[in-house]
Amino acid sequence: MDKTEKLSLIARYELAIDPLIDFVKSAPAAAIDFRPNLPGAWTIRDHAVHFLDADTFAYGRLRLAVTQPGAEVFVWNEEAWQERAKYETADALACL
Repeated sequence: MDKTEKLSLIARYELAIDPLIDFVKSAPAAAIDFRPNLPGAWTIRDHAVHFLDADTFAYGRLRLAVTQPGAEVFVWNEEAWQERAKYETADALACL
């Protein structure tokens, strides 16, 4: 992959979230907080907060792999974070 292809992929990645941000801005709170009647189902708000946490953890994992090859990579419990970090009350838009 050359530099132009890499920059193109980065630009596509950055733009991919725009439709979700537009939806969160315009959707009623009931839509953002709708939880399907399925075991362990997450709301849109839960997912938005999770995206921020996931990106943060990915950054740390990548930095660890680069700076300390062979180091044990931290594994996180997404459900525990959702519950204990109170995803249901977080500002979904601020997390995107």
